[in-house]
Amino acid sequence: MDAGQEINNLNTSTTSLSQFAGRLHVHEPGSIIFAGHSFGATTVYQFLKSTYYANVPEIAAMEKPLFTPAEDSSIRKQITEKNVTMLLDMWCLPLLAPNSGPLYNLPLPVYADVPSAPGGTALLAVESEAFFKWSEHLHATARLLSPDPSSKVVTPAIFERPSGNKLPEPNLFYVASSAHLSQSDFGILFPLLTKKIFNAVEPERALRLNLRAQLQLLRANGVPVARTWIGDLVDGGYVDKLDLAEKKKHSSEQHVNAADDGLDDDKAIFDRSGTGLVDHWVWIDTIGLGEQPQEQVGGGESTTDKIEKSEEQMKGELEPSEQAAEIAPTRAISLPQGHGWQAI
Repeated sequence: MDAGQEINNLNTSTTSLSQFAGRLHVHEPGSIIFAGHSFGATTVYQFLKSTYYANVPEIAAMEKPLFTPAEDSSIRKQITEKNVTMLLDMWCLPLLAPNSGPLYNLPLPVYADVPSAPGGTALLAVESEAFFKWSEHLHATARLLSPDPSSKVVTPAIFERPSGNKLPEPNLFYVASSAHLSQSDFGILFPLLTKKIFNAVEPERALRLNLRAQLQLLRANGVPVARTWIGDLVDGGYVDKLDLAEKKKHSSEQHVNAADDGLDDDKAIFDRSGTGLVDHWVWIDTIGLGEQPQEQVGGGESTTDKIEKSEEQMKGELEPSEQAAEIAPTRAISLPQGHGWQAI
């Protein structure tokens, strides 16, 4: 598209994309932002690692690799440790498949052991409350979002790379009272359905909080973005304009930072104090998550086995068509003598 090449597989009613030729920031290595939801997040996760580690011997030796980019391909050059990554309700089970074991053991490119790696600063993962409460899955997610997925438990030590470079932890949060489909516009289009079936409320809130976090992630990684809309700060965590004016009036300093209003720098959305600074937005501390003690010594079921079993209960969450139909209750009524009873 940026090169101005003709694209022939578009709908005939599609507006010409020639207006974007030469205007996209896609050629500088690490400049493309990767994001996905559910299986889309899984795909992004595997794609980034398959490309970045293509030359690693154990990956190159995989009998059936998921994806092998050409040595001189542009995508091979594009994927670096600097690609900003957003993963919404990433579905982990496909990542635990035995045939992709070598890939599983390697971290996302943002955790590469190179001086320019940003670590968790360039990684945002947002869970719905449904996925947060899926305990087995959450423990697996924490390991996958760490610098060493092969480690049984996420510890502070694994964020210090062999070179001595200490990397930040990931931005991992969940939205309270949200469902798996709250990460898309499904909840806004069908609010009564998502409330009745998934017990999810205020679908706009989930998207609003996601957007705030995504904008702040881009700011933190030097990507120019617009200001956060003041209406999106309704969930809290900002200084009111009137408070700023009052502070400025009584301050001895000549300048009071206008960015404190959260529009240009929404620090509150990445707050990890656990004080509920932003309503329904909860930080997930990955330290200590991972396999339980009995799993580490070989006893009990593995994380993969547990996820496979518990996934049966999550089918309706992952795919609404799998939602078990509610059985209509029956009640008995008395009929005139000699007619017995009848269920209706």
